Amino acid sequence: MNFEIGDWVMGHTGEGELVQGFVERVNVLQGTLGIHVVASDHEAAVGRAIDVRERGTKKMPEFAYDRAEPILGLIDLALATRDESWFQELTGRLLQIRSGAGSVADEDEVPGPIRNRLGTCSLR
Repeated sequence: MNFEIGDWVMGHTGEGELVQGFVERVNVLQGTLGIHVVASDHEAAVGRAIDVRERGTKKMPEFAYDRAEPILGLIDLALATRDESWFQELTGRLLQIRSGAGSVADEDEVPGPIRNRLGTCSLR
């Protein structure tokens, strides 16, 4: 599989830890990816950059920018990574959704559980 910097991926480390994150660097000669970990079953790995084998890694599905709730989480991530251009892109999309231009979700709909770094919270 062909990976590029910025791709969102999921894979296992050499120690068997499941990690999710985005590709920061690609080492074609060694067949490894440098991943910035945003979620893992090993809490100490979150927030760190680690190397994983390319063959045990797969790309995560593309994100649909059609609801406000997931975009708010991505805005938090853009702020944490200090990615100003991504932040501007996400806030622009959020404004479009809130103004009704491009939202497929009903505004009166109660959102399901929200997942963040601190766990899951249900608003129902």
